[in-house]
Amino acid sequence: MDFDFDQLEQEIVNLGDFSTKIYHSKDTITKSNPFFFFDFSERIINSEPDANPDFSTIYFSEIGNNKEAARDLLKWTYALERKFKRIIENTPTISQVYFNSPLQLNKLYPPYPAKFMLAPDLDLKQFNFFYEATLEYNPTKAPVWVQDIYLDPVGKGWMVSLLNPVYDQDQLLFVIGFDITLKDIVETYVNQYSKQLIIIDATGTIVAGKSRAIEALSLPPLKDHIYSHTITSDSFIPEEFNLFKSKNSLVRNMASDVILGNKLEFELTSDFDSFSGVVKKFDRMNWYLIDLSWK
Repeated sequence: MDFDFDQLEQEIVNLGDFSTKIYHSKDTITKSNPFFFFDFSERIINSEPDANPDFSTIYFSEIGNNKEAARDLLKWTYALERKFKRIIENTPTISQVYFNSPLQLNKLYPPYPAKFMLAPDLDLKQFNFFYEATLEYNPTKAPVWVQDIYLDPVGKGWMVSLLNPVYDQDQLLFVIGFDITLKDIVETYVNQYSKQLIIIDATGTIVAGKSRAIEALSLPPLKDHIYSHTITSDSFIPEEFNLFKSKNSLVRNMASDVILGNKLEFELTSDFDSFSGVVKKFDRMNWYLIDLSWK
């Protein structure tokens, strides 16, 4: 998983470099680009169920007031469409590729039913998949992982994101994002082993894991969640999925030993269960992999 995430970082850096390259050629590109006709009379373009599958869905928030600049951005970023599609086709763990612009413009592939999922006046800059890549949070301008698990605004469930800001000197053009769902993390990594594995983040919140391992730590099963209504803000996994909120005091103490005390092995014995655990911290993410074994 660490190796694969490293490959994703290289991929998003390459996409950022390509974005910078076409930005510096944007005057030439915009003269021949077919997106010149967008007048934004409708703020959502290419929405499912009738979307062209070869192109992104475009969302321009009602609070975005610079239509000319947004139209210009769409013209020169048209070249990203083939890149977005290729990434999705070649990298199964990435569920969607997108960028968010300070102009309040979002382009996301593959297309989705935006008209039914997004409120018309979202402030894209208030979401963690934008602001965590900005200078305030990311002064190095390097790729950054959103390590807090959050609910995807377009209905893909719990996920984490890899972000890469694209700048022209100190002007932020947009933030590129790769989304990886927790469902895909479970299917691609955790379920490939017979071991009872669980992944937690630095706050003690479940990222992914086998059902028996999660239940052994006195937590409810982590169900995937799909929005049935429009989203207006970040939404993070609630407290009941946090080890520090476990009903079992022994589990809470174990979480403290692992996360705060850097303990790499533990044993836990209660009236109903007895098991041990081995812990490995991820190299890249601020996460912990726990392998549980029953006596």
